[in-house]
Amino acid sequence: MQLEIDENLKHFLLHNLDITLSKLGFGTSKLHHVSFDQRIELLCTALDRGITHFDTAPIYGLGTSEIALGTFLFKRRSAVTVTTKFGLYPRTNYAHNNVSLYTFKLINKLLRYDSPFRINFSVQSAKSSLTSSLKRLRTDYIDFLFLHEPYTYLLHPDELLAWLEDEKRAGRIRAWGIAGFQEHILDILSSSPELAPVIQTHCTSFRSNYSSPLLPMISPQFEFGFVSSILKKGNYLSSTVKLKNDCCHLFSTSSLLHLSELVSLCH
Repeated sequence: MQLEIDENLKHFLLHNLDITLSKLGFGTSKLHHVSFDQRIELLCTALDRGITHFDTAPIYGLGTSEIALGTFLFKRRSAVTVTTKFGLYPRTNYAHNNVSLYTFKLINKLLRYDSPFRINFSVQSAKSSLTSSLKRLRTDYIDFLFLHEPYTYLLHPDELLAWLEDEKRAGRIRAWGIAGFQEHILDILSSSPELAPVIQTHCTSFRSNYSSPLLPMISPQFEFGFVSSILKKGNYLSSTVKLKNDCCHLFSTSSLLHLSELVSLCH
């Protein structure tokens, strides 16, 4: 496959980790809205346009997003970086295709769960989750493994940190961190900062009126919501968006048209 890389989508180096990231990253939370072939086409198009970072999680499409990303990664693994997460899991089983996906979604709806997700940040659950994610992604390592929207009171920091360090030494992960919203990340930074050397958060969260002495110290390496928000503004096709030089800006779409439009706006 010949790549036609968009030169405007330049990369940056996370110096403390020696990992290079594209300034625009593709999130897979909406991949399950289209057919499997369309998912692969979206991922290939993103790479063709210069996007080399892909973000996923076990709960996205009840596992089907990781499966699609794993198919895409075959013979491309060294050309991209990948984030997956742990801590939030499907209430029912993982899906393997669209039939099982929508069957399990219907079951969730009929059972009227308070939450569509099961929450578990134990080391045992994290181990199982990482092993399953590696299998679905058809890879032997993950670049970034994030705690997925954790709450401080649910964590056993010392146990988790020891396990994360073991996984990094074993080569199954290159780095770890937290993906979530401002107030939860700030709580964890106050009590267990070693769990958050890398941060992924909503772009507007750290520009709110939330007051904390830790706020000036936070500079997330990954932001989500910023790029896709421009689609909600009028006349966006005549605008351009300048991306930060030290951050990967994530967006998720199931539309090839939106993907092309977003890439054309960003530099």
